[in-house]
Amino acid sequence: MFDFPQGEAATLVYWERGERYFRSEAVVRLLRACGGMPAGLGWVLGGIPRGWADTLYNWIARHRWAVFGRQQCFMASGADERFLP
Repeated sequence: MFDFPQGEAATLVYWERGERYFRSEAVVRLLRACGGMPAGLGWVLGGIPRGWADTLYNWIARHRWAVFGRQQCFMASGADERFLP
């Protein structure tokens, strides 16, 4: 349906003006689209050679639970009133 390159369907994909970006380039483009301080970080990260950036992206993807921790998501109190029965 989306005609992904082989092995790319399980990674971050970002579409911008009809172009697809994968892995580290998707992160860079997303940060730049946020504006403000995240955009500045996107410009800095965009200066890293793509091979190195993708290697870092892949390492973080493999070790994300150890790096960021595993947390449960909980509904905010009173959130159940916002939904129709």
